[in-house]
Amino acid sequence: GREDGTLPDRPTVWPSPEGLDEAPSNGGLEALTSLPDGGLLALTEDQQAGDAKAGYLWRDGAWFHLAYRPAEGFKPTGASVLPGSDDLLVLERAVYLLSGFNVRLVRIASRDIQPAAVLQGEEIARWSSPFTVDNFEAVAARRDSEGRTLVYLLSDDNFEAFQRTLLLMFELEE
Repeated sequence: GREDGTLPDRPTVWPSPEGLDEAPSNGGLEALTSLPDGGLLALTEDQQAGDAKAGYLWRDGAWFHLAYRPAEGFKPTGASVLPGSDDLLVLERAVYLLSGFNVRLVRIASRDIQPAAVLQGEEIARWSSPFTVDNFEAVAARRDSEGRTLVYLLSDDNFEAFQRTLLLMFELEE
């Protein structure tokens, strides 16, 4: 945006990725982040691509297919670029009848984000009950004034009494 808070241009309509219309209801695009090279990475929650989840990469004015392989039972729900490294953080969530929500954070090397790739990163954190965990659907990362990498997670209560809207902040140590 501009210094006065206005946007520099009018919104534009982007073409939908080919094949996205085949995603199941409420199982389409869930994680979306801009990439340092000007591209976009979009991951679906429930659209299968073989043994992985379908994903799409926007580069040079076109969509390309790729895939994302979460941990067994997990689905991607958010993504954010890690400042200073251009690597990606992907938030995954699983819901189990007895244990409730489970969450994990995965780091994807930026060099791996290419058309037709099957992304499967390194798990850097995982937690479940009794720790604070809920329906986490968003992740963001930034550097603070002291150079620390801070990671934020946001949950959605879906207007349900048994869920909460939470904003958590963690420091990511290298």
